[in-house]
Amino acid sequence: MKKLLVILLLWFVSCSPNNNSKSKNIHAEKLIINQDTFQQKKVKREGIKPETDVNSQAKSVKIDGVPFKNILKSWLNYYHLKPKNFKQINTHDLPNVVTKVDAFDLQNDIYLPFYKFSPDKQKILDITSYNIILEKDKKGNLISLGSDIDSKASVKNLETKTIQRVLFVGSDEIIEDGFWIDNQHLFIVGQLIDDASQFKPIIWFADLQNKTVQVYYYNKFFDKKKVDYLEKIKYKNIK
Repeated sequence: MKKLLVILLLWFVSCSPNNNSKSKNIHAEKLIINQDTFQQKKVKREGIKPETDVNSQAKSVKIDGVPFKNILKSWLNYYHLKPKNFKQINTHDLPNVVTKVDAFDLQNDIYLPFYKFSPDKQKILDITSYNIILEKDKKGNLISLGSDIDSKASVKNLETKTIQRVLFVGSDEIIEDGFWIDNQHLFIVGQLIDDASQFKPIIWFADLQNKTVQVYYYNKFFDKKKVDYLEKIKYKNIK
């Protein structure tokens, strides 16, 4: 009888460590599964995407965080310009020239067809009235009586009844067009005249809120004969 009890006792002791080890292994396995599950939930909750997804996203060329390819599409396409070839040259303050007016008579304004309204319709980008002298002939057609050697871009604020100068350039630069981004930011585009026969595209980024203008030059010159955006596009209806 005693011999039987000793055998049973030895068997129990020999089996106990294996059961404990198995229990520890099961517990450890549960911990690993729970950690993996937590990580998966954390990734899903925080919206973390795999690194390959981020790297595969196409990055748009931007100016001050603004992708400008679509905004300037008509001008860029006309000259076959590539956004990535524009490089920032400098930044300067917005001209401190603001004129107060009594009212804006838009109904009788001959330059109205060339104005660019901001999205909220409270501001007008004017790049024409200073640069070209217009009148109408007997048939009501617009005709040009000449142009100024300098160019100016201004913003007319219909709410405050003020005119803010945004850009003023001399004879070595040409303003061709302007495009609103939102109510406080806009692009003005044109050309730098290197000499009598070479032109280089320019983009001015105007921030009305922070009162700054960033200047971007293209990395290539164009022959003068190809620089005809004003004639063929902007002022094509002016005789």
